[in-house]
Amino acid sequence: MDYNKQLERIINYFKNGETKHEDYTVGLEFEHFVLNKDTLESISYYGEDGLGETMHEICDSLNAKPYYNNESILGCDTDKFSISIEPGAQFEISIKSQLSIEKLYQDYIETLNLILPIFAKRNQILVPLGYNPVSKIEDIKLIPKIRYKHMFEHFNSLNKENNMGWNMMKGTSSVQVTIDYSDEADCIRKYFLASAIAPILYAAFDNAYIFEKEPYANYNVRQRVWEKTDKSRSGLLDFAFEDMSYERYAKFILDTTPIFVEENGEIINVNKKLFKELFDPENGTDDEIFHAISIVFPDVRLKTYLEFRMMDGVNYPTNFAIISLIKGLFYSEESLSELEKIFRSTTYEEVMQTKSDTLLHGLKANYKGITILDHLKKLYELAYNALGDEAHFLAPIKEIIDSGKSPKDVFEDIYKSEGLRSAIEYNRIDKNV
Repeated sequence: MDYNKQLERIINYFKNGETKHEDYTVGLEFEHFVLNKDTLESISYYGEDGLGETMHEICDSLNAKPYYNNESILGCDTDKFSISIEPGAQFEISIKSQLSIEKLYQDYIETLNLILPIFAKRNQILVPLGYNPVSKIEDIKLIPKIRYKHMFEHFNSLNKENNMGWNMMKGTSSVQVTIDYSDEADCIRKYFLASAIAPILYAAFDNAYIFEKEPYANYNVRQRVWEKTDKSRSGLLDFAFEDMSYERYAKFILDTTPIFVEENGEIINVNKKLFKELFDPENGTDDEIFHAISIVFPDVRLKTYLEFRMMDGVNYPTNFAIISLIKGLFYSEESLSELEKIFRSTTYEEVMQTKSDTLLHGLKANYKGITILDHLKKLYELAYNALGDEAHFLAPIKEIIDSGKSPKDVFEDIYKSEGLRSAIEYNRIDKNV
């Protein structure tokens, strides 16, 4: 394979994502655990009232376009949103990207009003948390998606002492936000700053008090899981702080195994081969590139947009506070300039040390001479000043700042005073949000 041509293909793929400022949008994905309302048991993909049946009803009721893996329904699309089922039967809602937070919110509410009655009829609730609050990994069945089977086998082949790939696939749930970039320089700038604030986003939106059915004494389960999920493809990328570029990220992709590829309609395991050993730059497709860049899981992922992946699943209105915070920070020149002043000299080693400290101290951890909570206050102020009429969506972040408590801390307080059911009920999605 011609390595330089491989690089060129991937670099051009990133260039094709460049977007004019006036066309910027914000994308979102919300993941949820599906639980039985009465017993609080996790709902599987399989069987009567399983998510497989639910997906069929959603598609029929909404006249949505379903998609399948073999004969198993795994999601659907409409003009405004798409739905997919994640490896451990987490239920994901993706709203079509918009620049307006208010428009995203209206589409989100409309989507919930269509979907939640279908779950209610089955006596089921959607609960966004950072980690499954009622099931152990060993008790959760993978959904029938061949790709996930290969991923599961890949993580199983790694050193189990330092591997939490199974926990990642079947146990975690998140909020993910995407933003655009205008050119390579803008991409590099945003990628660095997003990486520099990673410890703040992990700690501020930590929402996992229960881990493997037991209270978790420390913080940031999601961060811990990702740091121990195949280090070759996950966590913070050191080159974000040194020589980030389209080319450098392309090299990262080429030096990582895509785990599986599709040949003649069949999924083939290529676990031991790197992408540079497999990708034909002359005849390979953009779908192959998309797969390769989607099978790596850094804190900040570059596709034809930038994807923030650090935040736990949280309920409304906190989920929209996250979206608004990122928009206010990364779509404002003033905010970006102020972030550069704060984090200009930040190193990979410094951020990694801070991430380690947040595992023990959460919002009280020290970063660049002040606490994570103080940093969050500064980010809030920058975003608030940038957002104008949309600044009201940031209110939950002000509550975190004033109380000094992350969503995980709030869950813990309710759990200790009222029990698990009350803590879960506090976090459940309700159609009247």
